[in-house]
Amino acid sequence: MVAIAHRYRPDLRYAVGSMMDLEASDQSVAGILASFSLIHTPPDLLPRVLAEFARVSEPGAPLLIGMQITDAGGADGWVPYDHKASPAYLWNLDALSERLHPHGFAELGRMRIIAPAPDKPAGGYLLARQKVARG
Repeated sequence: MVAIAHRYRPDLRYAVGSMMDLEASDQSVAGILASFSLIHTPPDLLPRVLAEFARVSEPGAPLLIGMQITDAGGADGWVPYDHKASPAYLWNLDALSERLHPHGFAELGRMRIIAPAPDKPAGGYLLARQKVARG
């Protein structure tokens, strides 16, 4: 994916790494796009990823999360999903939004996308913003 991105936008910098250990300084990132990348993050590791997103985000930085979603979710707001590539998880957007708050993100909006087929999950996007520090 990095090679494809570089082909279309060679003027930008790309790096491969872990969402749990981003190679960026504190408050140095203007925004984060997590496009269907959190679906394979085990729910017990999600707080660590969100903490890392918060650490690198500039005050007021947007966070856009895209993923397959569920309307129900288990007691914790997620259910396992049989994904062909690797284990995956469907999140209830309400539950996911709640998990953002302890990391300083506040929801700005959300979008639900109709499931592409009866046996496929719906998609969803959650847009949040990192709190702005007050001096």
